[in-house]
Amino acid sequence: TGLIVASALIHPDKKLSSLTADFILNRFNEKSFAKGANRDQIKMCEEKLGINLTDFINL
Repeated sequence: TGLIVASALIHPDKKLSSLTADFILNRFNEKSFAKGANRDQIKMCEEKLGINLTDFINL
């Protein structure tokens, strides 16, 4: 999603492979970061897929 790409762009080495779920989750809670990301829709992974948010981001 745009949230993950935006996280990579601000990460020191700018690589997707270097991102951790913790790094992305810290940005997830910042409403001003990646404004286009629909956080409510992302959170639906728990309800619709039965996967908690951290595990979903690790995928």
